[in-house]
Amino acid sequence: MFEVSSLLSLDAVKQLSGTSVFGLLQLIGNGDMAAYTSWEAAHKGELKTLGFNEDAVSRKMRLLTLSALCAKSPVLDFSAIAAALKVPVDEIESWVIAVIKAGLVEAKLDELNEKVIVSRSTHTDFGLAQWQELQTRLQAWSSNIAEVQQVLDNARAQITRSS
Repeated sequence: MFEVSSLLSLDAVKQLSGTSVFGLLQLIGNGDMAAYTSWEAAHKGELKTLGFNEDAVSRKMRLLTLSALCAKSPVLDFSAIAAALKVPVDEIESWVIAVIKAGLVEAKLDELNEKVIVSRSTHTDFGLAQWQELQTRLQAWSSNIAEVQQVLDNARAQITRSS
C-alpha cells in the first residue's frame, strides 16, 4: 500500500493525532526519507515495538521518496536521488527498477549520463498543490493544441489559395 492520505482521513486514525504513529503515517504520506530518518532517530526502537519490520518501512520510504522526486522533475541525476534516498550512487539503478516494478513511476535509466528520465509518476498525496499543478499542465497543453490548430488552419488556407 502506497497511499496513506486516505488512512489519515479516517476517524479512527485521526484519534491517533499527536502520537508518534500518526507522525509516522504523515511522513509516509509525504514520502520524505530525510524526515523519516529524523523521526526514526528520535523514536529509536519504536518501529519494532509497534511490530513493524524496520527494513520494510525504510524500503517503502525510499520508494515513496523516489516517487515524490519523480513527480517533481522529469529528469533526475543519480547523485540527487542518492542524496534524497540516503544510499550510494551505485544503488540507484536498483531503486529505480524497484519503483518502476511497484507501479509508482514509469521511467528510463540513462546509465551513461547517470540520469533518470521520467515519463509518469504517482503522487503519494493528491492535494491542492497537485490540483494546481494539473491545472497549469492542462492549460499549457490546451495552449499548445490551440497553436497547432492555428498552424494547421494557416496551412489549409494556404493550400486553398494555391488551388
